[in-house]
Amino acid sequence: MMKDWRYVGLIFVLVSFTQFAFTPVFKTMGLYLYLSPMLLVYNPTKSYYQLHNGTSWDYLFNRKRMKSIGVKKTILIDFLRGLLQIIEKIENQEVDPNIKIEASSYFFSKRTAKRFGFQLEKPPIFVYANVFFNYIDLFWMYSLAHKRLRFPNLFAIKKAITTGEELIQQKSKIKVILSRLNKA
Repeated sequence: MMKDWRYVGLIFVLVSFTQFAFTPVFKTMGLYLYLSPMLLVYNPTKSYYQLHNGTSWDYLFNRKRMKSIGVKKTILIDFLRGLLQIIEKIENQEVDPNIKIEASSYFFSKRTAKRFGFQLEKPPIFVYANVFFNYIDLFWMYSLAHKRLRFPNLFAIKKAITTGEELIQQKSKIKVILSRLNKA
Protein backbone atom coordinates (compact mmCIF):
# COMPACT_ATOMS: atom_id res chain seq x y z
CA MET A 1 0.00 0.00 0.00
CA MET A 2 2.75 2.47 0.93
CA LYS A 3 4.48 1.89 -2.41
CA ASP A 4 1.48 3.44 -4.20
CA TRP A 5 2.01 6.76 -2.39
CA ARG A 6 5.19 7.29 -4.38
CA TYR A 7 3.05 7.81 -7.45
CA VAL A 8 1.11 10.68 -5.88
CA GLY A 9 4.00 13.00 -6.80
CA LEU A 10 3.43 12.14 -10.44
CA ILE A 11 0.16 14.07 -10.28
CA PHE A 12 2.14 17.31 -10.00
CA VAL A 13 4.35 16.39 -12.95
CA LEU A 14 1.33 15.29 -14.99
CA VAL A 15 -0.55 18.54 -14.31
CA SER A 16 2.53 20.58 -15.25
CA PHE A 17 3.16 18.60 -18.42
CA THR A 18 -0.51 18.69 -19.46
CA GLN A 19 -0.75 22.43 -19.03
CA PHE A 20 2.41 22.94 -21.09
CA ALA A 21 1.52 20.47 -23.83
CA PHE A 22 -2.09 21.54 -24.23
CA THR A 23 -1.69 25.33 -24.15
CA PRO A 24 -1.81 25.62 -27.97
CA VAL A 25 -4.80 23.24 -28.07
CA PHE A 26 -6.65 25.18 -25.35
CA LYS A 27 -5.98 28.41 -27.26
CA THR A 28 -7.29 26.92 -30.51
CA MET A 29 -10.38 25.57 -28.74
CA GLY A 30 -11.12 29.02 -27.25
CA LEU A 31 -10.58 27.80 -23.70
CA TYR A 32 -7.73 30.33 -23.44
CA LEU A 33 -8.23 33.84 -24.79
CA TYR A 34 -4.97 35.78 -24.87
CA LEU A 35 -5.25 39.48 -24.08
CA SER A 36 -1.46 39.87 -24.33
CA PRO A 37 1.47 37.42 -24.59
CA MET A 38 1.52 36.83 -20.81
CA LEU A 39 -2.13 37.39 -19.82
CA LEU A 40 -4.96 35.07 -20.71
CA VAL A 41 -8.59 34.56 -19.85
CA TYR A 42 -9.65 31.04 -18.95
CA ASN A 43 -12.95 29.99 -20.54
CA PRO A 44 -14.12 33.53 -21.44
CA THR A 45 -17.75 34.58 -21.69
CA LYS A 46 -19.23 37.99 -22.47
CA SER A 47 -20.03 38.51 -18.79
CA TYR A 48 -17.11 36.83 -16.95
CA TYR A 49 -13.32 36.86 -17.33
CA GLN A 50 -11.02 34.81 -15.14
CA LEU A 51 -7.53 36.25 -15.68
CA HIS A 52 -4.38 34.14 -15.51
CA ASN A 53 -0.71 34.87 -15.90
CA GLY A 54 0.88 33.12 -18.85
CA THR A 55 1.44 29.37 -18.79
CA SER A 56 4.80 27.62 -18.82
CA TRP A 57 4.43 27.50 -22.61
CA ASP A 58 4.19 31.29 -22.67
CA TYR A 59 7.21 31.68 -20.41
CA LEU A 60 9.21 29.46 -22.76
CA PHE A 61 8.18 31.26 -25.93
CA ASN A 62 8.54 34.76 -24.45
CA ARG A 63 11.91 34.12 -22.81
CA LYS A 64 13.88 36.24 -25.30
CA ARG A 65 11.66 39.27 -24.63
CA MET A 66 11.74 38.59 -20.89
CA LYS A 67 15.50 38.40 -20.92
CA SER A 68 15.77 41.77 -22.65
CA ILE A 69 13.47 43.74 -20.33
CA GLY A 70 13.15 41.48 -17.28
CA VAL A 71 10.55 38.92 -16.26
CA LYS A 72 8.66 41.06 -13.73
CA LYS A 73 8.55 44.03 -16.07
CA THR A 74 7.39 41.85 -18.98
CA ILE A 75 4.59 40.39 -16.87
CA LEU A 76 3.48 43.82 -15.62
CA ILE A 77 3.55 45.35 -19.10
CA ASP A 78 1.55 42.44 -20.50
CA PHE A 79 -0.90 42.60 -17.59
CA LEU A 80 -1.54 46.29 -18.30
CA ARG A 81 -1.83 45.69 -22.05
CA GLY A 82 -4.33 42.94 -21.30
CA LEU A 83 -6.41 45.24 -19.09
CA LEU A 84 -6.44 47.79 -21.91
CA GLN A 85 -7.62 45.01 -24.26
CA ILE A 86 -10.55 44.34 -21.95
CA ILE A 87 -11.40 48.04 -21.89
CA GLU A 88 -11.24 48.12 -25.70
CA LYS A 89 -13.54 45.08 -25.92
CA ILE A 90 -16.03 46.83 -23.63
CA GLU A 91 -15.83 50.06 -25.61
CA ASN A 92 -16.37 48.08 -28.86
CA GLN A 93 -19.34 46.34 -27.21
CA GLU A 94 -17.73 42.91 -27.60
CA VAL A 95 -18.24 42.26 -23.88
CA ASP A 96 -20.74 43.54 -21.33
CA PRO A 97 -19.66 46.70 -19.43
CA ASN A 98 -20.83 44.90 -16.28
CA ILE A 99 -18.44 42.03 -16.95
CA LYS A 100 -17.07 40.48 -13.79
CA ILE A 101 -13.28 40.22 -13.90
CA GLU A 102 -11.39 38.02 -11.45
CA ALA A 103 -7.79 37.05 -10.91
CA SER A 104 -6.06 35.05 -8.21
CA SER A 105 -2.45 35.55 -7.29
CA TYR A 106 0.08 35.25 -4.53
CA PHE A 107 2.30 38.14 -5.60
CA PHE A 108 0.29 41.33 -5.98
CA SER A 109 -0.28 43.68 -3.09
CA LYS A 110 -3.48 45.31 -1.92
CA ARG A 111 -2.11 48.67 -3.08
CA THR A 112 -1.36 47.37 -6.59
CA ALA A 113 -4.77 45.73 -6.89
CA LYS A 114 -6.58 48.92 -5.83
CA ARG A 115 -4.44 50.95 -8.21
CA PHE A 116 -6.06 49.10 -11.12
CA GLY A 117 -9.59 49.12 -9.67
CA PHE A 118 -9.60 45.64 -8.11
CA GLN A 119 -10.89 44.71 -4.66
CA LEU A 120 -9.28 41.84 -2.78
CA GLU A 121 -11.09 38.92 -1.20
CA LYS A 122 -10.16 35.60 0.33
CA PRO A 123 -10.26 33.06 -2.47
CA PRO A 124 -12.49 29.97 -2.38
CA ILE A 125 -10.95 26.61 -1.53
CA PHE A 126 -10.81 25.42 -5.15
CA VAL A 127 -8.35 28.26 -5.93
CA TYR A 128 -6.00 26.90 -3.27
CA ALA A 129 -6.39 23.41 -4.76
CA ASN A 130 -5.60 24.70 -8.25
CA VAL A 131 -2.47 26.48 -7.00
CA PHE A 132 -1.45 23.39 -5.07
CA PHE A 133 -1.65 21.13 -8.14
CA ASN A 134 0.16 23.70 -10.29
CA TYR A 135 2.90 24.26 -7.73
CA ILE A 136 5.75 22.96 -9.89
CA ASP A 137 5.01 25.50 -12.63
CA LEU A 138 4.39 28.27 -10.12
CA PHE A 139 7.66 27.50 -8.36
CA TRP A 140 9.87 27.75 -11.42
CA MET A 141 8.02 30.76 -12.88
CA TYR A 142 8.15 32.58 -9.54
CA SER A 143 11.84 31.76 -9.18
CA LEU A 144 12.51 33.02 -12.70
CA ALA A 145 10.73 36.29 -11.95
CA HIS A 146 12.85 36.79 -8.82
CA LYS A 147 16.10 35.61 -10.46
CA ARG A 148 16.70 33.06 -7.71
CA LEU A 149 15.05 29.97 -6.21
CA ARG A 150 11.96 31.19 -4.46
CA PHE A 151 8.94 29.28 -3.18
CA PRO A 152 5.57 30.96 -3.64
CA ASN A 153 3.52 31.17 -0.47
CA LEU A 154 0.35 29.18 -1.10
CA PHE A 155 -1.33 30.86 1.85
CA ALA A 156 -0.73 34.37 0.47
CA ILE A 157 -3.16 33.83 -2.40
CA LYS A 158 -5.60 36.66 -2.94
CA LYS A 159 -8.61 36.92 -5.19
CA ALA A 160 -8.91 40.25 -7.02
CA ILE A 161 -12.29 41.29 -8.41
CA THR A 162 -13.48 44.19 -10.51
CA THR A 163 -16.05 45.02 -13.17
CA GLY A 164 -15.69 46.36 -16.66
CA GLU A 165 -17.13 49.72 -15.61
CA GLU A 166 -14.60 50.04 -12.79
CA LEU A 167 -11.78 49.05 -15.11
CA ILE A 168 -12.80 51.70 -17.65
CA GLN A 169 -12.48 54.31 -14.89
CA GLN A 170 -8.83 53.24 -14.48
CA LYS A 171 -8.01 53.51 -18.20
CA SER A 172 -5.98 56.73 -18.05
CA LYS A 173 -4.06 55.54 -14.99
CA ILE A 174 -3.25 52.23 -16.70
CA LYS A 175 -2.05 54.06 -19.83
CA VAL A 176 0.21 56.36 -17.80
CA ILE A 177 1.80 53.46 -15.92
CA LEU A 178 2.23 51.45 -19.13
CA SER A 179 3.85 54.44 -20.84
CA ARG A 180 6.31 54.86 -17.95
CA LEU A 181 7.19 51.17 -18.04
CA ASN A 182 7.75 51.23 -21.80
CA LYS A 183 10.10 54.21 -21.47
CA ALA A 184 12.14 52.74 -18.60
